[in-house]
Amino acid sequence: MALLLCAASAHAQDAEIRTAARDLATQGAQAYDEGQYAEASDFFRRAHELVHAPSIALLQARSLAKLGQLLQAIDIYEQTARFKLAEGAPEAYSQAVEAARSEVEDVRHRLPRLKVTLIGAASGEVVQVSMDDRPTPDALLGVARPTNPGPHRIEARVAGQLRATREVAMIEGESYQVELDVRPAQPEPRAAAAQNADSSSLGASGFSTRKNWGYVGLGVGALGLGLGTYTGLSALQHKSSLDSLCNPTCPRSSADDLHSFRSNRTISYVSFGVGIAAVATGVVLLTLGNPGREQLAIRALPTGVQIGGQL
Repeated sequence: MALLLCAASAHAQDAEIRTAARDLATQGAQAYDEGQYAEASDFFRRAHELVHAPSIALLQARSLAKLGQLLQAIDIYEQTARFKLAEGAPEAYSQAVEAARSEVEDVRHRLPRLKVTLIGAASGEVVQVSMDDRPTPDALLGVARPTNPGPHRIEARVAGQLRATREVAMIEGESYQVELDVRPAQPEPRAAAAQNADSSSLGASGFSTRKNWGYVGLGVGALGLGLGTYTGLSALQHKSSLDSLCNPTCPRSSADDLHSFRSNRTISYVSFGVGIAAVATGVVLLTLGNPGREQLAIRALPTGVQIGGQL
């Protein structure tokens, strides 16, 4: 603190400014001693803006180094080390410059290094890389760059689309390498296989339902044709009996036979119609088959229609 006060008084500046700088520096020194390095750094920054003394800048750099903000600390260290001392400058200034030159190397050795490389970037494709939401210049890609320790998030975007992201927790003095694959995302093989399986399952389920209805149609058609045949034969028997009695008109005693003939004839016609329609529907449903595998096929030949395949 004695050095700070000496440095501040060495400048012929306004008394109010000098007093304010001394007060800020005093508060910064107290915060630094108490381990409150963020507050100390802020106090020293404000004091240095009022009085550009290398002794104050040195304390700000030390506070930043304690916070792990090594890059910012090194920058201030280097500015302090390059400070041009005027003839007759206070001893505090000279000591601060010398301390900055020696301490900066120790802080520089603490820096971790990070190398970010891109994989799969297409020719002419512009890839925007950022670390902690700050753009990374292309000149820093593919080379080891000094970085502050701590957690970092690296992202790569193409035309605004997020292609790759990585998170890395960096330790002081360590080196890291991160590869970002910026090729467009491809569907997972398992997901694609599952999707195909679902489609096949749905197709097979639909085919199974059609197949069942096809068999039902064939069954109903067979019943209809059987019933039509039976009632048709019954109608023919009644007609044979009526032909011998009804000459030219039918007697009253044949009224029941005439009614049975007409009923059986009507039932036979309807049964044949329903049976044929049901058989045709069943054949069509079975002909549709499974979309993935032909089950039944109809071929038109010069000699007629051929039905073949697997049921």
